[in-house]
Amino acid sequence: LFFREMGTGETYDEYQKQGDFSSNEIRTLIECLENVTICDPAAGSGAFEVGMLQVLEQILQNLYSRNNTPADLKNDVPKPFERKKAIIDRSLYGVEVKRWAVWINHLRLWLTLFVDMPDKDKTSFLPLLPNLAFKVHTGDSLVQRIGNKTFPVKGQVHLSTSIKRKIVQLKQMKRDFFYNKSRNYRLIEHEEQAVFQAILDEEIRERKEKICLLSQPKPEQLTFFDT
Repeated sequence: LFFREMGTGETYDEYQKQGDFSSNEIRTLIECLENVTICDPAAGSGAFEVGMLQVLEQILQNLYSRNNTPADLKNDVPKPFERKKAIIDRSLYGVEVKRWAVWINHLRLWLTLFVDMPDKDKTSFLPLLPNLAFKVHTGDSLVQRIGNKTFPVKGQVHLSTSIKRKIVQLKQMKRDFFYNKSRNYRLIEHEEQAVFQAILDEEIRERKEKICLLSQPKPEQLTFFDT
């Protein structure tokens, strides 16, 4: 998709490079790309994050600028600065063990954004660059510990409605923090730990119920000679 494939001649090569999509396909592609989730489990100093940011931004720019792009999308094309910020918000995540590498990761993403920031905004006193504290985080992606407990790497699939509601609220709190609408880092961190604790408590409760069922005396089975 969007990359050169086998072919002959400049016209054919360009056709293969760009792809041939209908208006509905362009709409679907934009919707999917704007909601894709990308996580780097060993983020380092951010080369992968910056690379993916640039790739997604270029592909979206290509889709928005096509002749057959739906008019409602073409008339509402976000500026490069806002589009990149939205990509970081919705799509990019990273985990890195070394704290100093996380700081460099943040700096590289900020610099990539700053390049496309409108000149009139560069002298603003408002916080225009996003807060990346919950986007690229210090941690160990191989072993996740909460206190003295090791959290399952594969995560928890079956969650109760109340926990799902808490996760939705937590995501909104992090989004507000990203856009500098909130600065209460400790509160969000506390809520995040509370969600983890709720998941663990639910897992413990379910396992206790299974143990209780297994410990109940089984009804005696009649043998062949008792019938």
